[in-house]
Amino acid sequence: MTPGRKRTMPHCFQTGLLIAAFALSPFIRTAAAQSVGEFYRGNRITVIVATPAGGGYDVNARTLVRHLSRHIPGNPGMVVQNMPGADGMLGANNVYNVAAQDGTVIGVGTRTTAFAPLFGLAGARYDVGRIAWLGSTATETGVAVAWQTAPVKTAADLFKTELIIGAGSTGGDFYVFPYVLNGLLGTKFKIVGGYSGLPSLGLAMERGEIQGVGNYTWTTLIASHADWIADKKIALLMQFGLTRHPDLPAVPLAMDFAKTDPQRSLLSIFMSMKAFGFPFFVGPNVPADRVAALRTAFMETMRDPQFVAEMRQQHNEVSPTSGEEMQVALKAIYSQPPELLAKARALMPQKK
Repeated sequence: MTPGRKRTMPHCFQTGLLIAAFALSPFIRTAAAQSVGEFYRGNRITVIVATPAGGGYDVNARTLVRHLSRHIPGNPGMVVQNMPGADGMLGANNVYNVAAQDGTVIGVGTRTTAFAPLFGLAGARYDVGRIAWLGSTATETGVAVAWQTAPVKTAADLFKTELIIGAGSTGGDFYVFPYVLNGLLGTKFKIVGGYSGLPSLGLAMERGEIQGVGNYTWTTLIASHADWIADKKIALLMQFGLTRHPDLPAVPLAMDFAKTDPQRSLLSIFMSMKAFGFPFFVGPNVPADRVAALRTAFMETMRDPQFVAEMRQQHNEVSPTSGEEMQVALKAIYSQPPELLAKARALMPQKK
């Protein structure tokens, strides 16, 4: 090459690049400006349920899935995948850290999902403040129940007589609520872990392996075992929540047994888990317009007559909390005085 002369790109090659860029530009502009409906049309959403198939969370999620797509722009296909393990944290960790962050994966958590980091549970690898909450289909009331042959017949008996109950692992709400009541109020639940969920707990109680369940979901109980109630096979001892369920006016709240203000403050943190009984969420990096569309679709589904009718047929409640309301409420809970949160963490069972 002659010194001082610049190397130039052949004219034909320059022309080819310009033509290619011009030809691709509509696709580039379309991708950048793709609407939510365009993204979801022909796409599929995977709904990851962090509990085993057949339980209350799973039934609730599958019912929602049958109706949610109608309210999402583009009407994507939807499929449910169960990912149980680590008290629901396996599924939550997957949605937060592993799954696609484009709005094609929705997580279904448990009552403890939003509170696991607050309580210092080691398996929670997510930041609750960064999760994009879509909402909860209902508040949830739990009940402590005793089988008809158990020595415990009333809530008062729980403070004098041992009741052998079944639970999952130490971080799940079947275990957490009775354990906290033992430590804070002095109840005498003897907790036997290792059960996978409510179906297995119910069978264990019928077989006489355990005498009761410390936190049975009320809506699941009446949907799957109405005969237990009608035939007086179980005693309803106390209910877990911030307020009494309208079906259970005579069953005392666990909060009723708090004797001091510190006890009431601590119990209110744990009972706040019931306010978001069936939480749905997406990962932290999902585009804002898709989060907004999914939140809108979620709340529209809560008002969908077909969805509501199916839920009622299953004896499931529809008392929703929006994703925006969940974000605000969880921020307030995590902003409680550090000393109070430290005491709450100290009440939690240690993983064995």
